[in-house]
Amino acid sequence: MKLKSFIYLDKDKMYSISSQMFEGIAQELLREEMHENTENESQDGPIFSGRVLADVVKNTTKSTEKKFLHDYSFTLFEKELNDRNILLDISDLNETEIEEKIENFSFIKVTKEVTFNDHLKLQDFFSKFNQFGTAISRMILIAKKEELEAMGHQKRTQYIKEHDSALHQDPKFLESFLLLSKQGFNDNFEVSQTIDNLLITSYWNRDYLRENENLIIRKYSRKTNVKVSIIGTVAQYLQANEAAPKENFEGDLSAHMRNMFEHLANVEHSISGKSTNEIVIDPIAAYIEL
Repeated sequence: MKLKSFIYLDKDKMYSISSQMFEGIAQELLREEMHENTENESQDGPIFSGRVLADVVKNTTKSTEKKFLHDYSFTLFEKELNDRNILLDISDLNETEIEEKIENFSFIKVTKEVTFNDHLKLQDFFSKFNQFGTAISRMILIAKKEELEAMGHQKRTQYIKEHDSALHQDPKFLESFLLLSKQGFNDNFEVSQTIDNLLITSYWNRDYLRENENLIIRKYSRKTNVKVSIIGTVAQYLQANEAAPKENFEGDLSAHMRNMFEHLANVEHSISGKSTNEIVIDPIAAYIEL
């Protein structure tokens, strides 16, 4: 069994599915704990073997202990998915193989480098874009202090003005970008991977990140060079999900309201819709294999 360093774990989703597979995850974990505890009592094993797990199961009040329990639970969960042959690992498949197999599996695993797309951070950056531009410009100009002092007043003023404007955008453009970004992506924490020409996307709930998203990106980079394994359920296949609003049709108010949602779906698709070469995963866990 390979060791895992977890970055993300949706314990609620994991336990919900596990309770159905194991007919009650609590009973399964207790059986595992009793087995390990019996082994420890009958033989002198390593101090960090089954004894630690037994202590964790008995004492789940502290957050650190709960993390250990969740991690071990996921190990059981992933093993069960593999034993039942319901987990498709597409990491080493080509595009054609993925297209042929993916609709026959509900659970999917991808182990590839990832790109973290934090839309909240992007929106914050663009909301302060011109402020950042001014700050960068000023720092560069300070480094060129002697060169600027050698210029005449008029040339110096013109140089600073041109330098500042090069790092600024039209406020109306920035306002429009922010409006579309918030409408299309809200505060999504999006994670993407690629296999051949396919884009694999998952949206992570920030509540289930093991560390602050800024620290994760600082550690692993926004585009990682280590491979991250993501396991989840298939939320959207490769087929396009196109809205079909009707024009000038007869119907009651509720029918018109539903048709308006079709128009809304069209607008949202134009801003943030799934690409035809994209698979969307509803993630359960993400980890780095050690």
